[in-house]
Amino acid sequence: MLANNVTNKEMKQKVFYRRGREESNLENQLKTDYQFRKCLIQHEFIELNEGDVSVVEFHGRKCSLRLINLNELVRVDTLYVYDASRLARSIVDNNELQYLHNKYNVRLVSTGSSAEDMSNSLFGFWEGIKIGKKV
Repeated sequence: MLANNVTNKEMKQKVFYRRGREESNLENQLKTDYQFRKCLIQHEFIELNEGDVSVVEFHGRKCSLRLINLNELVRVDTLYVYDASRLARSIVDNNELQYLHNKYNVRLVSTGSSAEDMSNSLFGFWEGIKIGKKV
């Protein structure tokens, strides 16, 4: 169900986070998450799109910093992302995101797989192994 939680009389929002080096990659992510966006009204969600930005420089990316800020303001209900590699590839950065998501009760949804919910406890670990990034 796509119902929003309410905190401090403000509605928490859904966040669609997309990152890709090429325009076609972003377009593919837009198509994939449409099934979730189509049920929402414009003011119920935020779209964060990063194009042609390295995922390695997590804290240097404008959208990553905005996502962290939204979490800390307790404004995020659900984070939709194609897969965990769109957010961060280092275990340290993934652990920071995992901590924030657990602390503020943010649901993680993978739009790029049939398994809808991503586990917060294994969020960064499995993607780090899949990608093979040294940390």
